[in-house]
Amino acid sequence: MPKTSLFAWLLAGAFSVGAVLAQPADPAYPQHREELRARIAELSQSASQAEVLEAMQQLRELAQAAGDTDTVNLMDIRRIYMTHEDASIDASLDAMHAVRARVTDSASLEVREMLARAYGNMYFDAGNFHSALRHQLQALALERDLPPDPLVAQLYRLGTIADLYIAMGLPQEALDSVARAEALGGASMQHDNRMQLLTTKAMALRQIGRLEVAAHTLDAAEALVAGSGSALNRIRLEAARAAMLLSQAQPARALESIAAMDAYAEANDSAYFRLRAQLLRGHALIELGQAERGLPLMEQANAGFLERGQMVELLDGLSRQAEALEDSGDPVGALAATRRLQALRETLFRSEHARAIAELEAAGKASELAHRADTLSTENRLQDAQLRSERLARWLAIGFALAALATVVCLFLAIRRTRRERDRLAFAVRRDPLTGALSRYQFDQHVGPLPPSGDTAATACVLLDLDHFKDVNDHHGHAAGDAVLQAVVERMQRLLGNAGELYRWGGEEFLLVLRGNSTETIEARLQMLVDSLESRPVPWGETSIQVTVSGGAVFHPFAGDPDAPFADAVRWADTALYHAKHEGRRRIEVIDVTEGGELAVRGKRPTDLRELLTWRRMDWIRLRRLGDDAGVRT
Repeated sequence: MPKTSLFAWLLAGAFSVGAVLAQPADPAYPQHREELRARIAELSQSASQAEVLEAMQQLRELAQAAGDTDTVNLMDIRRIYMTHEDASIDASLDAMHAVRARVTDSASLEVREMLARAYGNMYFDAGNFHSALRHQLQALALERDLPPDPLVAQLYRLGTIADLYIAMGLPQEALDSVARAEALGGASMQHDNRMQLLTTKAMALRQIGRLEVAAHTLDAAEALVAGSGSALNRIRLEAARAAMLLSQAQPARALESIAAMDAYAEANDSAYFRLRAQLLRGHALIELGQAERGLPLMEQANAGFLERGQMVELLDGLSRQAEALEDSGDPVGALAATRRLQALRETLFRSEHARAIAELEAAGKASELAHRADTLSTENRLQDAQLRSERLARWLAIGFALAALATVVCLFLAIRRTRRERDRLAFAVRRDPLTGALSRYQFDQHVGPLPPSGDTAATACVLLDLDHFKDVNDHHGHAAGDAVLQAVVERMQRLLGNAGELYRWGGEEFLLVLRGNSTETIEARLQMLVDSLESRPVPWGETSIQVTVSGGAVFHPFAGDPDAPFADAVRWADTALYHAKHEGRRRIEVIDVTEGGELAVRGKRPTDLRELLTWRRMDWIRLRRLGDDAGVRT
């Protein structure tokens, strides 16, 4: 229920007295609003979409007449999400941006949660994984206080976030999200929530190669569906079962699940699952040695996904097609499919930037505006002081020389105070206030755009993340977490000396810019930093806290490109950090470019971990753990 009441509406209207007098509030509006909301909820269960949209339009007109902007925005968000089509996602996102520009931080919890949820799902459909994850996590945080039943909403959101991690190629994060949902729901979890989580868990287990456990998990989900499962759950389960059997090299059995899935899709008129069944059937036929029958099916399914704008499925389809062709002994076809996959990822990455920029413009870029406001506030204080002194000087010029002298003294003191405040603000933006490490703002202003300078022979970009830092806060408290961060920064700064800079990148993540006479020197210094952190636990009270780190490192300029911006090196290091976490944490992953891949990756940077691993499979890059043999470096 929106938090806007009649009293709150009248209070907001006090800023426009004429409007309130011209159109008095309707005392019966709250009751009418709730009646219409109840009717919309009832229609959503059985009526057509047109009937639901008509009722929503009635509520919107009623709310607009009453000045209830929250309900107006809520209806607009729901309408855009209900009517959006994947094939024309950009037009729907533009409409959503227009609504976003009207939603302020004072909007009701329901409006902000619905906006985050709609953005998250639409970005997911468009293949914009990072933006989708950001909005899904935002919706999850808001749903903790969302009436009437926050638990059901949170469980569903955690399942959606797990599905998103699977699409991003991060199965361990997906399993963490499922475990969190299982702990939150407990024994009272609803049937549909448990079914969704079991299926998602099986898909994540399959992705990390734990096929036997994944199969048992699917069996548990199947037992639930057999009891009282919806048609959608049955189709989804058969799709997961078919994918599982293909992973287990059992294409003949997979065809049986695909047939059942196809039958459910036909009975429920699901074009999406018909295409999904066609894709999996093609994969199974290729595995059975019938590439002449299977390949056209996969091509037709991928064309269908492209036409419908279902980028997530198209990415999976092309990846699955490349894998099937490679397994069937057709490396030329596999390479062609991989190149199509790469081209699609590059296109999606460009679109991702455009969509993110449009949304930031709609939201007003709050952080940049806040920083600008602080700067202007300082400038205005100085200008006001100068203006006051000039006015006073004109008055005192008549004959009060002594008063004029006092005015000059006051002006001097005002300027000195302003300078001190300016210096304090300048330090605040250069340094992280908790740890004393350089700030991310300082990096963007002075390091990010610049290549390595001076006589230095090598420069490394390293992203480090403290492992399981959330457990420190949960078990020892946030004061202990702050002490760990301060101790880590103090040790690294002491060991770095003049050989590099340390930036707090966000939370428990740090960026190192290391310079040295050779790559071997830099790697030795980095290993010394890691050993120092991990060999000395941080004392806290009567106990001590063990610190381990994961990281990703690259050397700049990357791929021998002297014109490459340093931001590209940061993106490569960030993806290497994801790989380190994926491999079990407590390791530093270094990316080296192969001789054959130097031209292929020059000027590029990976959009996610799956793309990085694709490039490794194409032998453009190599990944190694810090301390292992160096491999190929150019």
